[in-house]
Amino acid sequence: MRVKEATVNERTYLSVAQVALMMGVSAATVRRKVAEGEIPAVRLGGPGNTIRIPAGQFDAWLARHATGTSEWGDSA
Repeated sequence: MRVKEATVNERTYLSVAQVALMMGVSAATVRRKVAEGEIPAVRLGGPGNTIRIPAGQFDAWLARHATGTSEWGDSA
């Protein structure tokens, strides 16, 4: 499955919803893992605003954490 990616200054970012869909978890779970510092992300516009996950960093993170099942006990 190919998802539309946002590109800013030649860097590719994924939305919380895209990451949730890719991982098979809810958007709330992704936001929580970002807040806990587990998933690398940037915030655009300050606290409470848009969260974007750098695609390259997410791919590397996912490769390190991939187990074949959701370790978070969550389903989308």
